[in-house]
Amino acid sequence: MDYRSTSYNNPIGKGAHFLLQGLKAYSLMGQAKVVLKMWGSVDPAYSSQRLDLNLQDMVEISGFIPKKESLQKLASCDVQVLTLSLGVDEFPPFPLPGKMFDYFHVGKPILALVEESYCAEVLRESGLALIVDPKSPEKVASAIKWMADQKEQLGNHFQLKKGFLERFGREAMVDTMAQLFDEVLS
Repeated sequence: MDYRSTSYNNPIGKGAHFLLQGLKAYSLMGQAKVVLKMWGSVDPAYSSQRLDLNLQDMVEISGFIPKKESLQKLASCDVQVLTLSLGVDEFPPFPLPGKMFDYFHVGKPILALVEESYCAEVLRESGLALIVDPKSPEKVASAIKWMADQKEQLGNHFQLKKGFLERFGREAMVDTMAQLFDEVLS
C-alpha cells in the first residue's frame, strides 16, 4: 500500500510530528506496510524524527519539485495527508492551506490531522476528509489502518461533493466579500 503526502503542507509547529507518531503506532500494530512520501520544504526535524522512530522504510522525504509534476504525483496517490499546527491557548488553528485546494481538485481521500477548526469544517464539508485528532497516535494509527483496509473502497467513502469548489471560485468570493461589506456598512 502506498500512501503519499505530496507537496506537503509545511506547518509552523508540530503538524507532521503527530503524523510520524501515528505512523510509529501503526507500525507497532504489525499491519501492512504503508509509505508516506513528503516533498517540498520539509522541516529537517522531521528527517531526524523519522530516524529516531525507525521509520526509514515507511517515510520517504525529498525536496522541491515543480508544481505541474507535484500535481501529477498527487493524482497518482491513494490518499493525501494534511496536517496543521495546533491552536494556541483557546484559539483553534485558522489557516486554510493552499495545498488543501490542490487536494480537493485531485479528488482523492484526505487523511486530515487537524483539531476542530474552520479548516476541519471545510474539509468535512468537502466530502473527501477523514478528520483525526492529531494528538492521539492511537487514533492516527487506527485511521491509517482503516484506510489501508478500505483501500479498494475508499472512492465509495470519499467523494468531492458536487458544487463544493464553486464557493471558493473568484466570483463566489467577490460576492461573499460584497455581502460582508454591505452588512458592515448598513
